[in-house]
Amino acid sequence: MNRFQPRRVKILALAVLIALLSMPASAESPTPAELPDHATGDWIIQLGQEWMSFQSQQQIAGFLGDAEHRTFGADSRTYVASFTGDTSAHDAIARLSDHPAVAFIEPDIIYEYQEQFVPNDEFFEGQAWAQTVNLPDAWAISSGNPDVIVSVVDSGIRHDHPDLQGKIVEGINYVGRSAEGFDPSNTTDMIGHGTAVAGIIGAIGNNETGIAGTAMNVQLMPMRVGSDNGAPVSLIAEAVEDSVDLGAKVINLSLGSETQSARLEQALGYAEDNDVIVVAATGNEPDQPSFPGSSQSTISVGATTLDGSALAPFSSRVSVTDLVAPGIQVLTTHWNPEIGGTYVHVAGTSFSTPIVTGAAALIHSVNPDLDVHQIRSLLRETAQMTFAEGTVGTGAGLLDVNAALREALLSSYASTWLSADEPVASLQAQRTWLWGPNAFDLRTEPYNDAENGLRLV
Repeated sequence: MNRFQPRRVKILALAVLIALLSMPASAESPTPAELPDHATGDWIIQLGQEWMSFQSQQQIAGFLGDAEHRTFGADSRTYVASFTGDTSAHDAIARLSDHPAVAFIEPDIIYEYQEQFVPNDEFFEGQAWAQTVNLPDAWAISSGNPDVIVSVVDSGIRHDHPDLQGKIVEGINYVGRSAEGFDPSNTTDMIGHGTAVAGIIGAIGNNETGIAGTAMNVQLMPMRVGSDNGAPVSLIAEAVEDSVDLGAKVINLSLGSETQSARLEQALGYAEDNDVIVVAATGNEPDQPSFPGSSQSTISVGATTLDGSALAPFSSRVSVTDLVAPGIQVLTTHWNPEIGGTYVHVAGTSFSTPIVTGAAALIHSVNPDLDVHQIRSLLRETAQMTFAEGTVGTGAGLLDVNAALREALLSSYASTWLSADEPVASLQAQRTWLWGPNAFDLRTEPYNDAENGLRLV
């Protein structure tokens, strides 16, 4: 609801949750003593169209006494009054509330700039990649649902890294199954690649430690398929299917080859059929395609420079690309055998891909009704074309997580409205106020009880 059109409105109150929405005549007016902290102290007074007589204007001016007032608008129906003299604002507003010439009265409120959630992680200032894709604004909407599981099909994850502890669910180890003493639960990363990917997706945020992951509140499922010499495609395909069966909603594949695989394509189709999102890298050879990034069943991700202004020199120009994200100087989690959990800057489409994976997990968190194809379309439609005209390999453009989340929420609101007000949606009834999916506007405001200190209104 944006604006109620009154017949004869006695008063207009301040709505405290959805910006300033005008209220019907039965509402009580906020008195000067009740004004919120972000009020200027001035009052907006508007006359009804049918009361634009000189006499009415004289009466209004009389009620205002020595208050300073000015008119604005083409028809001079609107006053802004400042009660800085002897005239009591309380008395004047009370009298004006009952005057038949007055259409509405409301306090002149200061609208605040949209807040950003900035986590207190020690090295967050070094996460320029998060700023490039508008993550701080997105985190004011959501930092992920803990019920959402993201599968990392990679070299494993270091469970004991301080920025990953407590958020890793049980996965599967496929490496060394024929060896004596094989442990299928040993998903510990021995080379660091999977740990770096995992940190970009979901490192714990706002814990005064290290960095903040794209979807900092989701759970991570390590599916260990490879070692320092890569991963067999047979294990990758098996891990994709097992990820679906174990409840993952998003799968990250920061690996690939120029050679396609019918077996892996089959596994990707299984994920797609079960509405599980698979995000894959386009590859680090500019003149070669990469699979599974080139599969139509994946969201394919290329890499840009840190600020997103240009395509990374190594990112594939010939592979199918849906969108791109920073893939140079990406700060993330690392494991050093000598000192333990630490952080490094990494480069490659392996590390632009988990940024998009985290974004997909955030979208699923705020609107789980969206299917795989809708999420791909939403990511592409909200991507920003920041590159020179004619640049190839950029797909729809640079990931914008904030824009994607807002679009996901608006579509959720619209579907709620359609089912909640079918007579209006089907044009069988009309409203006297603006209503429906096009009436929504989103902004953030401080709210102490919210997870990140902000809420969307």
